Amino acid sequence: MTDYILPRLGSKALTTLASSDIRRAFADIAQQTSRRGGTLSWYRQRNIWRVFSMVLTAAERAGYIARNPMRRMRAPSAPNVRNAADSAVIESPRLRALSAEEVRRVMAHAETLGTQALVRWHLGLYVGLRQSECLGIVWDNVKVSRNEILIDRQLYRQAWMHGCDDDSCGRRPASCPSRHGGGLRVVRTTKTNQIRTVPITDDIAQGLSNLYEEQQEQRAEAGERWQEQRDWKNLVFRRPWGAPISPSDDWRQWQEMTQTVLGRRARVHDARHSSATLMIDAGAPLTAVRDVLGHSRIDMTSRYVGTASEAAHDAIRAVTRSLSGRG
Repeated sequence: MTDYILPRLGSKALTTLASSDIRRAFADIAQQTSRRGGTLSWYRQRNIWRVFSMVLTAAERAGYIARNPMRRMRAPSAPNVRNAADSAVIESPRLRALSAEEVRRVMAHAETLGTQALVRWHLGLYVGLRQSECLGIVWDNVKVSRNEILIDRQLYRQAWMHGCDDDSCGRRPASCPSRHGGGLRVVRTTKTNQIRTVPITDDIAQGLSNLYEEQQEQRAEAGERWQEQRDWKNLVFRRPWGAPISPSDDWRQWQEMTQTVLGRRARVHDARHSSATLMIDAGAPLTAVRDVLGHSRIDMTSRYVGTASEAAHDAIRAVTRSLSGRG
C-alpha cells in the first residue's frame, strides 16, 4: 500500500475511485522498476492487486463505499497465457519443490542445528505448514498423545505507525522515534480463515516433547529476563530469552541451510510445495493433501499433480481390458 498504491491513488477520495483510475495505476505499477533492476514480476503485481482488493472489500463492508470497484475487474494476467483470446485460462506459476533426496539432506543438516530447527523444518517439509502458521503454534494446541497439532492462528509482523504529529519527524513509520503499534503479533486466524488439525509423525511428536523440556530449562535460566508478552504467550518456537522467532530470521536460516546443502537458495514456501509433492507422489488422495495443507479449494491442491498416479494407470488398463474382452 505504501510503496505502490498510495503514491498513485492516495490523493483520491474513496467515494470517487473508479475502475479506470485503478486500471491506470496498475498499468503504471507494471512498469515500475524492481529492486533487482527489472520490471515487477507478475507474481508481485498480482499480490499488490489482491491486497488492494481486500482493502476495498473491507471499505465496502464498513460502509465507506457503496461498491468495491475492483469486484469485476480482471487481475493482472500471467505472461504465459495459453490462449490470448481467453485470458481467463492462465497457467499457474512454476512450483519449485525439493526432491525426496534433497529433503533428506536438508533435514540431516537441520538436525545439526538443534531440536528447534529440526522440529521447525520437519513441520515445513513433512507437514507443509505455512511459515506464519508454524511460527504461531502454541503449546496448548500440541497434542503429542494423539500425534496432532491444531492450527488456528499465525504469527506476523504488524506495520509500525507514526507517533509524532503529522509525521513531523520526516521518517518512515518504522524509523519514527515515537513509533507504536508494530512488531510481532499472533492472531487467531489462518490464511484461509479455516481451523484445521494436522497429523504429525512419532518423530515430530518426540521432537516437540524434547523442545518443550529445553524451553522450560531456558525459561528457568533466563528468570526475570524471560519475555512473555500477551501476544507471545505459550509459543512453541522462541528464542532462548522468550521472544518469538521472527519471519525474517526463519527465512535467513532456511536460506543458509539450502545454500549450504543444495548449493542454491530456495524459498521458504518451497518447503510447503515439497511437502505437497511428496505426499501426492506417495499416493495420498488429493482430498487428504488438501486437508493437511489447508487449501480452500481442491484445484489449489491439484496443481501439484505432475504425472498420472499408478492407480490412474491401473484404471485405464482395467478399462482397456474390459473393452477388448481380455478379462
